Amino acid sequence: MKQSQLCAENIRGIEDFLDRTSQQGMDVSLQKVESNINMMITSLFRTLRVEELHRYRDTLRRAVLFMSPSTAKAFITEVVETNLVAFDCHWILINEEITDYDLQELVMKSIGRLTLIRQTFPMPQNTTQRCVKHNHRINTSLCDPKNPRAQQLEITNKYIYDSVLLLANTFHRKLEDRKWHSMASLNCIRKNTKPWQGGKSMLDTVKKFGVSGLTSFLEFTDNGTNPNIFFEILGTNYGEDRGRGVSRLATWDPVHGLNGTLTDRKLENNMRGVVLRVVTVLVSKTARITSERLFENGHDSVKLIKFADDTTLIGLISNNDESAYRREVDRLVSWCSGNNLELNAQKTVEMIVDFRKSTVPPPPPSVMDSPITSVESFRFLGTTITQDLKWEPTISSLIKKAQQRMYFLRQLRKAKLPAQMLVQFYTAIIESILTSSITVWFAGATEEPFVMVSENVLGKPKKYQGFSIDVLDALSNYLGFKYEIYVAPDHKYGSLQADGHWNGLMGELVFKRADVGLSALTITPERESVVDFTTRYLDYSVGVLLRKAERTVDMFACLAPFDLSLWACIAGTVLLVGLLVYLLNWLNPPRLPMGAVSSTTLYNSMWFVYGSFVQQGGEVPYTTLATRMMMGVWWMFALIVISSYTANLAAFLTISRIENSIQSLQDLSKQTELPYGTVLDSAVYDQVRSKAMNPFERDPMYSQMWRMINRTGGAENNVDESREGIRKNAIIISPPSDHWRIPFEPEPALVACEEQGGAIKVAGGCFLK
Repeated sequence: MKQSQLCAENIRGIEDFLDRTSQQGMDVSLQKVESNINMMITSLFRTLRVEELHRYRDTLRRAVLFMSPSTAKAFITEVVETNLVAFDCHWILINEEITDYDLQELVMKSIGRLTLIRQTFPMPQNTTQRCVKHNHRINTSLCDPKNPRAQQLEITNKYIYDSVLLLANTFHRKLEDRKWHSMASLNCIRKNTKPWQGGKSMLDTVKKFGVSGLTSFLEFTDNGTNPNIFFEILGTNYGEDRGRGVSRLATWDPVHGLNGTLTDRKLENNMRGVVLRVVTVLVSKTARITSERLFENGHDSVKLIKFADDTTLIGLISNNDESAYRREVDRLVSWCSGNNLELNAQKTVEMIVDFRKSTVPPPPPSVMDSPITSVESFRFLGTTITQDLKWEPTISSLIKKAQQRMYFLRQLRKAKLPAQMLVQFYTAIIESILTSSITVWFAGATEEPFVMVSENVLGKPKKYQGFSIDVLDALSNYLGFKYEIYVAPDHKYGSLQADGHWNGLMGELVFKRADVGLSALTITPERESVVDFTTRYLDYSVGVLLRKAERTVDMFACLAPFDLSLWACIAGTVLLVGLLVYLLNWLNPPRLPMGAVSSTTLYNSMWFVYGSFVQQGGEVPYTTLATRMMMGVWWMFALIVISSYTANLAAFLTISRIENSIQSLQDLSKQTELPYGTVLDSAVYDQVRSKAMNPFERDPMYSQMWRMINRTGGAENNVDESREGIRKNAIIISPPSDHWRIPFEPEPALVACEEQGGAIKVAGGCFLK
């Protein structure tokens, strides 16, 4: 069940609105806003109790406002000042009379999200001559929609002017056509009057001809509606550098309907020969692949200066023919020159690997008319590569460096430092040397199961597979278009930067460098304001992925219910009671049969007391009254201790099986013992940052979360991909690829917090939407 609050000043369309909401299962409460809003709010505080005020405040979280802009500004100001509205509220204001000035005031006065629906009037470009051309007897400044005087004019007045103008033109046409039906004089005394016969003809002329007025072109269809009515849907947003603002979300007109991200469009099979550029995101585990688009010069008026290091060209010389190898060198030099990339010939070397017995070294090639030096070895990414492909120089260098640092480890061990510090020292100083150059370059697609690299053949384009690729192939076969996939240059989903520009995959779509975006990108209001999303085809939740604590086996876990001091007291009590039983039996020995020997030794007394304590009984009979009274008290004591031990042991085993206490984002933000983070430039990262940094929507929960996530500049807790965070303590995840990966991770614990959705991204205005 959904709930919303409807505040209305007029009742036009209210019944239809209530009927539609009831059919959709929405619980709507209707309230009339009085003209004196201050008095109305004051009466609420006087008549309602605190619990009722909290419920009233909760109903205002989702509200539809049918009121004039001036009343809306007064109402929003009052409810904000009296704290009757929450920071996560979402209001929709519908009114035709909302001007740009009203828009700015409403945006600044409100908190939370505000969506506004107002009417717009598309005007022709030659607005200065429009009044003269259509013989408007008004000030020409009112014909220009950009003029401040025209913006201050109410829409109702514009419609009144256009209606009078339309009637005047209709009368004029009827008189010119000589089809005017004169009206009979009316007599107010007579009950039966003759109706005017020209009404239908007059109405037909109104429908047949239109008029170009202050509300654009005014005309009517056969059913009496005006087809030239346009509405725009605006929504509030926030930027760190420009504060709270407003942007257009969608438009509506009677012909095309809703044009934005909220409507479904039927695709037609008319895209034969169209080639789409598709951008995706591939994140690697240990390195990032730099796309060839890094060296594209996309600005004719700006010279891009680019730098490259350790550029390597590997060629094969067959049958002593070096022509193919030298052509590759010339192509590399030409490509760098065409992309404003200058090679340093003095630092360029050549190494020939040849295991033949008799060889004649070929002359070295030249780069930019400079000969290249031929060497027997060179260093590449920290590794020394020789002509004979032997690794002794690298191995010897690593062993020498590691041995030098082992001396410091021995000194720290002599100083009796904790073992944990010694392990950290070894990992950071020695193991890092021994494991260098093990993984030179590794890349893998982590957008499973949406976009994955299926084949990577040298010299051929990459091939991709996955759910999104299958959907794109199905659309391609149905519509007939072709597509090219490339990877976003910075390998990021994309977020709004401080300068107002988008990076990552979002930036490729915003700047029209790509038509379609394929990735596990979350639908957010900020992203919807700049690009279009297809129909939402996937629902998932924002969750907190916790790392379960490793289970350890403790052989002394049976002693956990009692403290060590209590166990010591119990052991001392057993010894003391055993001694007392022996003394009582020795001072008052029982009568024994002739020739029998007493078995009540100190050892047997101790064993009897211990056996009775652990509920195993005893073997030595005690018949004296004092001894039996002593043992009766001891048995009662043993019963209480054993019962307490059993209860504490059951509670201890139950607590050890209880799941983590973090069940929501609120629980996560309130604790500080467990560090957590998220993926950089992801939807969760942007949401937490915007709600924590936004002065208009500041939420204490998100502020606390942002302090933890952004600790040490975000380098400590945040990761480049969710797989790294899953191996840490806790990570806030959002993309569906993270949810798909959870079953493959060891011992994960997922806590779902908020539902979201996913779809395919397309550039703004793209026909694929």
